[in-house]
Amino acid sequence: MQKVALLVFAILVVAACVQLPFGRQQVGIPGETHVENPDMNVEVVAFPAEVKGGRNISVTWNITNKQTTNRLWNVNINVYDQCLFSGDATKHFDELRENRTQTWTWRWSSQTTQFERDCNIKFKVSWESNATIIQDINVLSSTEYYTREQTGTLAAMAGTTTASTNPVTITLRFSDPLPWENNTTVYMYIDIADTGGGFIDKLPKGSIRITLPNNLKGDCDGYKPKGNELILDRDLNFINKVAPSLTCTFQTTTDRPISTGTLSITANYKYDLDNSFTVKVKTK
Repeated sequence: MQKVALLVFAILVVAACVQLPFGRQQVGIPGETHVENPDMNVEVVAFPAEVKGGRNISVTWNITNKQTTNRLWNVNINVYDQCLFSGDATKHFDELRENRTQTWTWRWSSQTTQFERDCNIKFKVSWESNATIIQDINVLSSTEYYTREQTGTLAAMAGTTTASTNPVTITLRFSDPLPWENNTTVYMYIDIADTGGGFIDKLPKGSIRITLPNNLKGDCDGYKPKGNELILDRDLNFINKVAPSLTCTFQTTTDRPISTGTLSITANYKYDLDNSFTVKVKTK
């Protein structure tokens, strides 16, 4: 019975040190931290993890763009609480290309202290990127639609949806399943959520572009038309990790039996990840 209790206790201790993705982070290891989401991987190692007041430590950073097709830009690292340490605390990169890692080391000096202290050093990593979703849009003439409906081949024209993997996710919902019949009114609902374990404040005006295919005409709430594009015309503020859902009203159009096209949405965003690591500062 005692062995069982010890085993349960060990499992609880391990579980307390783990937070699962997205926004996965490693905690509980002195002098180290590891946090990641679909865009970014951040690893920090402070050495030594215990230091006498007045002595120096080195802090090594590794940040990696995990995306294989998207660059990250305006990447900033800001250590906003150094506790008892002083030294370089900010870093900027104009861009971090796909699958690239940046590594550097800072040397910090510690203050003397009369009491031993576990310094919780806090930092923020921020960057900009974009999320995309592409939806096949197939519009059929009335004759083609009814023929396929009768023969059971309508579903073969449903098309596919392709979405990038980001901390900001875009989901599309439609009032009617694809494909659509010509000269039909359909509604599209755009849902955007923060799933990256960090923080996004808003998607500002102009940050979302919807590109329409030739077989769709219409508009979306809160968007301004520009050619075959619809551009976000107001800020979308996130509340409880979710942006307000938006509705689009479309009219299908085709002069052929089958009209194929693609609808795409691109959202540019700025994302923040907060984390910390601990270094023990001892008395002299």
